Amino acid sequence: MKKMFIIAIFAVVGWTSYYDMTKGTLAFLGSNETKASEPAIPFQTVHVQPGDTVLSLYEKLNPSSTYDIDQVLRDFKKLNHGVDPNHIQIGKTYRIPLDESHP
Repeated sequence: MKKMFIIAIFAVVGWTSYYDMTKGTLAFLGSNETKASEPAIPFQTVHVQPGDTVLSLYEKLNPSSTYDIDQVLRDFKKLNHGVDPNHIQIGKTYRIPLDESHP
């Protein structure tokens, strides 16, 4: 019985280590290639004031830009590590994407 318990412990430790390295918190160790190949998104850091939304901030920074709303929101999520664009908070600082074609 003692041997079965030790084998089970080793199996659990092995499985959790494998999962953590491939899909969990340590997955970034082997993923340098994908991060280097991602295109850099130009951005400007903005402090949110009452009444600001992601799109209103984008329009202030890119006044003559025609834009795809979905793309702006996807870029915002990428730049801010998955922050929901619908739940930005007053007083916090966020990265707002800039339009590459309009200086």
